[in-house]
Amino acid sequence: MRLSEEELEKIIGSDVIIKKAYKELNRFNYSEKEFIAHNQEIKRILDEQATFVQKLDDANEKGRQIGHQKGKQEGIQIGEEKGEMKAKITVAKNSLKAGVSIDVIAEVTVLSEDEIKQLQKEIVQCPSNLFRCSPMITPLK
Repeated sequence: MRLSEEELEKIIGSDVIIKKAYKELNRFNYSEKEFIAHNQEIKRILDEQATFVQKLDDANEKGRQIGHQKGKQEGIQIGEEKGEMKAKITVAKNSLKAGVSIDVIAEVTVLSEDEIKQLQKEIVQCPSNLFRCSPMITPLK
């Protein structure tokens, strides 16, 4: 006795395992043409899944590369900013030693007068070797 699809749905209800088992068992009743069509559909679905997974992997890799490049650029920028600050401090210290006024140094180096006064104190405290005496100042905010 063969059941209609409606009768089968009533029997199976929402039981996913029974539904899957029935579909698997039903494959044995396929004609050769239906069997080939079924296998082609499975292959198409698996190909779609593989394509999706590949696209996801590609997108993840591209995201990693973009993040790496952005981090590298930010690192370079931070390094350049630190180098510029170190150069300004060196110019300011040398200018202070040469007797240049604080306002002129501030104009040339774009350091604040407070930062230059802090450098001047460091020179007075340790005039012989400024770079060993104190660490590089950090800009005031």
